[in-house]
Amino acid sequence: MREDESRHELANMKNRADGLIYTTERSLNEFLHYLTDDERRLIHDDLENCRRARSGNDMSAIITAIKNLEKSSYRIAELMYRDAGG
Repeated sequence: MREDESRHELANMKNRADGLIYTTERSLNEFLHYLTDDERRLIHDDLENCRRARSGNDMSAIITAIKNLEKSSYRIAELMYRDAGG
């Protein structure tokens, strides 16, 4: 039973990573010209790390990669909010 729960939790984290990767890539393409070279590089690196972690089965690596990508992509969210008049 515990093994099934672990597999389910891992699948959920991988799905979360997939969603975050997708939305970050879409947002990055839309707001790329607003970002500095360093911001773009950081987001690209975190996207790659998240993809790599997502392809494995190390739950802690996936969680860390998600957190790092969320943190670096926050800059895009700020730009989206500002662009929307917020």
